[in-house]
Amino acid sequence: MPAILHRTATRPVPLKTRPKHRIDREPKLDVGLIRKVLVRNSGSAWLPFEVRRRKTQRALRLQIQRYLQNTSRDDRSILQNDGRYRSLRRRHLNFKRSSTESMSLNIQEGRLDSVLGRLRAFASLDYLGYPKQLKNITHELRLQHDQQCPSWISMLFPNGDSTKMAENWMSFEPDLRAKIWPYLLIYLLEYQPDWALQFIRMLIEQPKIVYTPKLDMIADALTHISSIYTRRLRRVDANSQARDAEVASQLVPICYYFMQCGPAFRMFSQSFFYNMTRLADIEDLKLLLELLEGSPIFLLSATHLQFANTFAKAGEQDFALRCLKAVRSKTNDFKRYLKIVNREPFRWSCALLLRLSSRNGQNYHDMPALVAQIVEMGVQLDTLLYNVIMKNAMEAGDYSTAFQVFNTLSDHGLTPTEYTFATLLYGCTTSNEPAKYNDYAEHCLQQAKTLRYQWLAADYLYYHYICSYRSIDEWQDHDFQNLLGIYSEIFDTGPLELFFGPRIRRPATSEEENDTTSTFEPLPPVPLALYIMLQARIQVDLRISYHRVWELYLRFEKLVREKANPHINEMAMRPMIWNAFLLVCCRNQQFSHASHIMEEMRARGRQPNRYSWTMMMQAFFRAGQTAAGERIYGWMMTHGIEVTNFTHGAILIEYARNERYEDIGKIMDHADSEQLDPDVLGALGKVRDRWALLKEMQESEKRKKQEREADNQKMVDSRVARWRSLLEKMDLEMLKGREFKSLLPPAKQQTNEERSAPSSDAPVAQ
Repeated sequence: MPAILHRTATRPVPLKTRPKHRIDREPKLDVGLIRKVLVRNSGSAWLPFEVRRRKTQRALRLQIQRYLQNTSRDDRSILQNDGRYRSLRRRHLNFKRSSTESMSLNIQEGRLDSVLGRLRAFASLDYLGYPKQLKNITHELRLQHDQQCPSWISMLFPNGDSTKMAENWMSFEPDLRAKIWPYLLIYLLEYQPDWALQFIRMLIEQPKIVYTPKLDMIADALTHISSIYTRRLRRVDANSQARDAEVASQLVPICYYFMQCGPAFRMFSQSFFYNMTRLADIEDLKLLLELLEGSPIFLLSATHLQFANTFAKAGEQDFALRCLKAVRSKTNDFKRYLKIVNREPFRWSCALLLRLSSRNGQNYHDMPALVAQIVEMGVQLDTLLYNVIMKNAMEAGDYSTAFQVFNTLSDHGLTPTEYTFATLLYGCTTSNEPAKYNDYAEHCLQQAKTLRYQWLAADYLYYHYICSYRSIDEWQDHDFQNLLGIYSEIFDTGPLELFFGPRIRRPATSEEENDTTSTFEPLPPVPLALYIMLQARIQVDLRISYHRVWELYLRFEKLVREKANPHINEMAMRPMIWNAFLLVCCRNQQFSHASHIMEEMRARGRQPNRYSWTMMMQAFFRAGQTAAGERIYGWMMTHGIEVTNFTHGAILIEYARNERYEDIGKIMDHADSEQLDPDVLGALGKVRDRWALLKEMQESEKRKKQEREADNQKMVDSRVARWRSLLEKMDLEMLKGREFKSLLPPAKQQTNEERSAPSSDAPVAQ
């Protein structure tokens, strides 16, 4: 093991000659001198690097000055007790360095005994927590650890085993423990953050609290670990994600205990609580919120909004509202509060809560009360919030309310956006009689032409496609020509001419429209518009013969391979058009053609999705090749492809046709019995032995119930493992009414006096 350990530097090579300025005085850049130096050193990328660094440094210095003015305290008195201020100072330190530096952490030098030394050490660790924000714009500070740290770590974690860490730690002399723990913690944070979290938990569980003079170090260490795991959980590897999520879930109990047992209310920075919304279990996050609400911790409005967004996504509407309303209680100036709640971030949080509370028509009847609470908070409803209200109404089938809201926008001085028109127009296509909204559709067309909204124009084309689809039994050529006329009135026909030849003409218009039409430049087609036209052409050609559809596909494949048109290439990047041709092949049992399409999809960089594989599976079932269809289903289950009720329904129909009751029960273990399609229910209703089917369905429901109970018990056991040892050490009076009070061991009997008696070793809260 080398005597000095440090990370490999990734900073640019420093210039041989540098301007002789004191960086902390912030002189103006001598651009002429720097250019001469650049020419001499051939470092063309150095000038923008230095300009960005110094500009950010000046901005951070002004923030520090304003922060000190607002708190009316000096740097020394606030540095150790204010996590938000320490975070700002660390960032300023990183941008202040004019070259790569190193910091010795030799224990004999005692660098970590001072708060400034700890500040520099954590500033270096920020390069691991925020690499993108720092590595390309600042000079790194390398840590040189004490040469005894590796041997001490190997004694604490022999062969990487952490089960006896506390026992091994107590084998050290008390004076040595008090002296070396900060240096071991920094070492672990840099090289083994998993062990660092366990080390912190062991420290705060010790009867003798040796970290009391360095509470800021524990808080900053937990913040650093939270940033590390927030980055790790973005990885694609599912196994690593699950392992990291399990370790990261221990952060909330440790933080909770640390904040209850010491003067740590202002020790944490805002980034810690922001990260916890991404790492914590939703039930643990509720407990953390309750602790924050009853403490003097100051949370920025952005942090409150992050909590609100997390609870809204988890379906916890009441907790999300509590977070939004907490912004008012933390703001003394009412005028400033009104500015905060009417800014875009707060509005987006309200929109998210409003949207998710009534998604897919669920709980739509609760939406008026929720809107009233949002208005009571001082939020003025804008186009964004009205769009969400109309979206929820359309999904719930309340078309009249949606249009009433739309008609009142002008009364409130609001202008509809492209999303407003598209929301209502798409909602019209879901009604039983879409044709009765034709006047509104024509209004959308005029808006799309005037404001050149490509996607709104595509929605208008889709509206007419749905109207035609609902009104005819089979697609005829004149139906396609009518749709083609609508397309050519709006979009550029160049891409379609590559399919159908240069005979596409724009439809004739009335004399009143001639002036507008002559000046209208066709819009470039979006992928949806091209897909609609090809889908309509497939329907027409399929009525004549399958070979015409296959010829259309070969033409499409050739155009994609030759990259003949960028709009066609963009459409080909989505699996939707490939699946349209694949469906025709599967329904006609053309398996060689279907396999060719799926291979071509892979060659074009588009992997077949769950609908592609389900169509292949259905085709094999209909051809009597049940074993082949089952192999596809098994392959989907084992390769991580999302299997929905659409896939389950296809295999259930096949098993019902073959009277395979036991296999039906096995599939029902994975399917949602309340969301089965009518075709599936019809197939199940035609079986001969209904008692056998009913028995298997009941057995399946029992198995699913047992699995849910096992999952719930696993979650409870996981929470017990995270919280139990810490809760046993806490004052039970603090936990009165808390949900996790039931996690305490019932076997340990104590009197109320014993439970409420504080430990003599615990620090006094400040």
